[in-house]
Amino acid sequence: MDLARSEYFEYGYTSPSERHLLQFATECPGFIGEVIQNTFLAVWEDSGVMLALLNAVASLGYETTQPYGQVVALAAMMNPAAEVKEAAIRVYETWGHREGAKILATVDCPWAWLDDYRKQVISDLGGDA
Repeated sequence: MDLARSEYFEYGYTSPSERHLLQFATECPGFIGEVIQNTFLAVWEDSGVMLALLNAVASLGYETTQPYGQVVALAAMMNPAAEVKEAAIRVYETWGHREGAKILATVDCPWAWLDDYRKQVISDLGGDA
């Protein structure tokens, strides 16, 4: 968490904290779900760390993080920060899994621009926006 707090988050760039989590997932695959869940609970109010966590969850993939990643991405939609909500939608977009369309169809976005993005991702995943 401290590593992620000291980083600048940028899409398309693999941060040191993300590399650390990806390495952990390779070395200890049986524990990655608990690490994701516990990290999420510990950093819920820290937008910067949440962005790093969600980006790492997206990189790990749908199957690798199941069911923890899916729960974390959905729960992140309840975060008050627009950038965290956007990152949660991006997780489903990155995974490209049809299940994401069903999940995203159940959440509301308070900002028109973000709701348009959510609807586009639902459409891209084969769902009805």
